[in-house]
Amino acid sequence: MDDPERRNSTAAAGASYAAPVRGISRHPLRLSLAVLPLVASLAAAQVTQPPQPTSGPGGSKYPHADWRVSEGGTGFDAWYVFEPIDPQPKSAPLAVVMHGYGEY
Repeated sequence: MDDPERRNSTAAAGASYAAPVRGISRHPLRLSLAVLPLVASLAAAQVTQPPQPTSGPGGSKYPHADWRVSEGGTGFDAWYVFEPIDPQPKSAPLAVVMHGYGEY
């Protein structure tokens, strides 16, 4: 397979010569059998979510146990108000969230 005469004659003519590829890359079945255990172990690994934090962003400790939702209007003129009611504060900051027109 590896012919030194051919290698020398092609090198002299300016062409490159590469020996035939041997081993695992030449046989797709061997490559598949070599990679299969790795893929199977990754597929068997169970992905789990981290536990919910008790406080902070996404935390389970809320300052209010319940809220009231008021709504009005229709279509592009619809609106919603979310008010904390348990416990209901004497005053609370107002947050106005406006989407693009019709993007509700």
